[in-house]
Amino acid sequence: MSNKRATISADIISSTSLTSVEMAALHQTINSTFVLIEKELANKNESFWGRIVKGDAIECVFDSPRYALRSALLLKSAVLLASSSWEQGNEEGLSEKGMAYFKSYGLRMAIGVGEMRTVDKATGIIDGDAIYKSGRKIASYSTSGKERIRIKNTLFYVSDDPRENRIMEALLSFADVLYKKATPKQMQVLYYKLQGKTDADIAEALGYRISTINKHGLLLGWNAIAEMLDLYENTLFAK
Repeated sequence: MSNKRATISADIISSTSLTSVEMAALHQTINSTFVLIEKELANKNESFWGRIVKGDAIECVFDSPRYALRSALLLKSAVLLASSSWEQGNEEGLSEKGMAYFKSYGLRMAIGVGEMRTVDKATGIIDGDAIYKSGRKIASYSTSGKERIRIKNTLFYVSDDPRENRIMEALLSFADVLYKKATPKQMQVLYYKLQGKTDADIAEALGYRISTINKHGLLLGWNAIAEMLDLYENTLFAK
């Protein structure tokens, strides 16, 4: 699949429950994460383009599928971590229930793998099979405008390979469970570990003991996430 590319399509869950200040802060977090991903992938001789569209949706394009999963998890971690200290929405007309959904799930995301006809940053055109796949998957799970919201999964994967899809479906369902159970401190640790930081690096950045970082990683289930990333990056999409 060396000629395949990857995309991420995502939407902000219950975005209408966020105040204008919260939405602006969220956009800043997402754009900062784009910069981080672009820098990390440039070091690996891969290009990346991420953008916010329509105010509450995300589109990303990767040279190859290899680092799309790690980048998706990093984006989700950044959003959940940034919102963990927010108070419930208190402007008149905003839904506290909707805010609770957002703070629990953050982003709904789909990785699409396939061909791309056009990726032109200058004109803003992203066109091709991979973005159609990820975009349709997200659209099919949208809860926008629905009175009753039921969220089972927020991480999805779609390609032309049924076997690959089934493997990723199982892995991402498990990752969804870990994200749902993670505490803010565990999410902090995950955010740094997804960047390849060591426990010593993270302890220094957060002002914790190394043993504390190790404990949070174990409780989060980092070892399982690391195994999933290794399978994806070094088996499914090894260079």
